[in-house]
Amino acid sequence: MMSGLPTRMKSYSDYAGVSIPLCGDFEQAGTSKSTAPWSKSSQISPTTLSLEIKHFLEYMTPSDREIAIRQDVISRFTTLIESINDTVTTYVDVKSLYPKILRSGFASRVETVFLASIPVIKVTDKLTGIEIDLSDGGSRGINATNAVLKWMKKDEEIVKMLFFVVKTFLMVRRCGSTYTGGINSYVLVWMIVAWVNLEWPKIKGKQTPHKADDEDHLSSIMSSFGNLSIYANTYPTDRTSISPSYTGHSLQSYYGEALKGFLSFYGHHFDYHSCAIIIEPKPFYTTKTSVYSKYNTQRYLLCIVDPADASVDMGSKAYGINHVKASFQDAYSVISKSGHSNGSLTVMLGGEFTTFVKKRQEIAKCADRLAVLDPS
Repeated sequence: MMSGLPTRMKSYSDYAGVSIPLCGDFEQAGTSKSTAPWSKSSQISPTTLSLEIKHFLEYMTPSDREIAIRQDVISRFTTLIESINDTVTTYVDVKSLYPKILRSGFASRVETVFLASIPVIKVTDKLTGIEIDLSDGGSRGINATNAVLKWMKKDEEIVKMLFFVVKTFLMVRRCGSTYTGGINSYVLVWMIVAWVNLEWPKIKGKQTPHKADDEDHLSSIMSSFGNLSIYANTYPTDRTSISPSYTGHSLQSYYGEALKGFLSFYGHHFDYHSCAIIIEPKPFYTTKTSVYSKYNTQRYLLCIVDPADASVDMGSKAYGINHVKASFQDAYSVISKSGHSNGSLTVMLGGEFTTFVKKRQEIAKCADRLAVLDPS
């Protein structure tokens, strides 16, 4: 998993999970510690975690120039696909694009994941270094997008906050893809939706308020599940898609406790061996049986039924779930302790934070070079 490749755990009937450390560009060199770029204050208080999360979301919200460069990448890639294949509607057609993209000179790197339920071609743009995932999900992809939009209307702010924080946590540990046995974005969304509907009310004591006019902002999270998915795989392309408009009171009340609750539930309390999660027609728990899982001998696997296709157990390919679970346990332990001089969220996410800064600086330079947006 740490190498970014599938592991032998895929065939294990069970195993002991370990907390996955930082990987790749985000691995810290030696004992050096970099300051998180979203850090704005060294003050420690009961609201520090919530404030850190707020600052993190504000930092991760893309600038106009970053949005422009990603839109330019998508535009150039769409033009390329249209020029090399007029109709991409089947598995074979998507697979045939791989050598054509290689020969086009567009990409510095091209990878394929053709054994997945929805075949994917992973492309790194040569000019910007931005990653793009190309897939053909057919009607299933459209149904998945509609399902996400439907269920994210409720408690949308909490869902988005948890998605971006946990997604980042998984990404820097190479646990954010089912290719390596981790949890991909689609599975993570439904884990969050289930938790928000079934567990969050127990913590809050009442439903979290939500806004009814934010549906347009939701599509940025799951844009990858359209009929022909072409998307920049680093940040959203909507400035309003991350940072919600909370009041100070609700900020202090929600962010920290919600993150703790999610990590505690999936790290310590959810019964992966016996329990399955159903989303439609409303979220509920049920006993795990062979009806809901193709891997009846691997009881440790997460079982969560796809609301877009009840025949699909989304968690069955996340065979590294025990490592994800252990990582959630470790993260919960970190943010439950007070007194971190660098902030609880910063310590929980960990990582060589200069990587965040460098990647954004590189994109800004690309915007200047390609003149996709006039700074003036």
